[in-house]
Amino acid sequence: MNVIVTLGATREYIDAVRFISNASTGATGSALADFFASKGFRVSALCAANSIKPKNKKVEILEFSDFSDLNGKIKNLLKTRSFDIFIHCAAVSDYSVRSPCLKTKLDSGSGTLKIILKRNFKIVERIKRYARANPSDKKPEQGGIARNRCSEHCELPEQGGIARNRCSEHCELPEQGGIARNRCRELYERPYLAAFKLTCAAGKKEILSAVSKLKSADIVVHNDINEKGFFHLYKNGSKTADCRGTRELAKKILKEIP
Repeated sequence: MNVIVTLGATREYIDAVRFISNASTGATGSALADFFASKGFRVSALCAANSIKPKNKKVEILEFSDFSDLNGKIKNLLKTRSFDIFIHCAAVSDYSVRSPCLKTKLDSGSGTLKIILKRNFKIVERIKRYARANPSDKKPEQGGIARNRCSEHCELPEQGGIARNRCSEHCELPEQGGIARNRCRELYERPYLAAFKLTCAAGKKEILSAVSKLKSADIVVHNDINEKGFFHLYKNGSKTADCRGTRELAKKILKEIP
């Protein structure tokens, strides 16, 4: 299976040397990339330039700089390559500088500096849309995920093609031309998406609200800045597991993947 992990913080440039960023180091994403590579997955890590990088030499290292660069590289990767699992750990800025001075350094003696920020869209909500543009992913069942998910959906074993045949009966769709398989695939669209949500001193209601907004994610990993090393997994809006440390988190994510 092919896995992609995004990690680290975007840099939204003000001028050629100054930028707005955040405190993300990429440590969690790097640990997850190393874990999946150690389990035999083919892993690509899309890393912030200044982030901690995966140590496993089998991990393909790619880099991004700002929001626009990250979005463009995710879009291109999903359009040209097939990924079964997408782990989106990158700390993406909600805002970018509207008119950065990328070819020069602003005069530091000018007194007050006014910076206008523009709102960025949520890349996480476009990941599956970008993947749909990949011609190779138009074929049903590619990579085995559709078949596995189909059998899970129909609660039937996959042996001997039984699940695929019964799928058309269960879904009340004709199987001719692969329609039933295509429809079943739509229910469990790849890549399987694990999205991360960071909060700061949030209460239960605030956490549930934040998690529920990530509608395209198959699972959401929540952590709060005041709970270092602790992670909480949510599926369909409900908490399914609590984890301590990145290794336990990686095992829980792997267990959730069909």
